[in-house]
Amino acid sequence: MSPFFPFPFRPKVIIAVYFIVDDLLKAIGHDEDVGRGISDA
Repeated sequence: MSPFFPFPFRPKVIIAVYFIVDDLLKAIGHDEDVGRGISDA
């Protein structure tokens, strides 16, 4: 891994955080705006 790519921002960590946040938002019943092109997670 490149020294310019610090540990907390590695792709696997970013993907894991995305899915954790997505699951938490779903668990609390968060509704996304239907007109948006990206998810809130």
